Amino acid sequence: AETIEPDGRVPAAPDPPVEHGDEADPALAHNLSGLGDVHHEPGGYQKALECHERALESRLQVHGRNHAVVADSYDRVGAANEALGDLEKALRCYTSAWTIRDDLPESFSDPKIARSLALIGGVHKAAGDLEQALHYAIRTTTARAAE
Repeated sequence: AETIEPDGRVPAAPDPPVEHGDEADPALAHNLSGLGDVHHEPGGYQKALECHERALESRLQVHGRNHAVVADSYDRVGAANEALGDLEKALRCYTSAWTIRDDLPESFSDPKIARSLALIGGVHKAAGDLEQALHYAIRTTTARAAE
């Protein structure tokens, strides 16, 4: 049975340990990704980053580099890095996600292509590179028109 704090909160559960050999478990990767999302929302960006990085490592082992869920993990790692202010790492992650999606057979119709381009443009804007931000805003608009 779960215990409840006097203020009504449920205490945080520890992150699941990763035993040697478990790193390539798709269910664990999915759960770690969800845990990272939960940490991200209230501002637990460092904890979110740790969870998303573990999920990414697992998904890379399970699926290899060119898979849609790997691109999703790169987006989540990028978002955590962006929230922590590491725009360079965020840009690398978002670019990796876009590259993977662009290489997938269904890329011509994937709405996440436009999202990837918008995320890349957003980092450029946050970094003050308005020329690149505009470039990616135009590419995003073009990709959305093709959806």
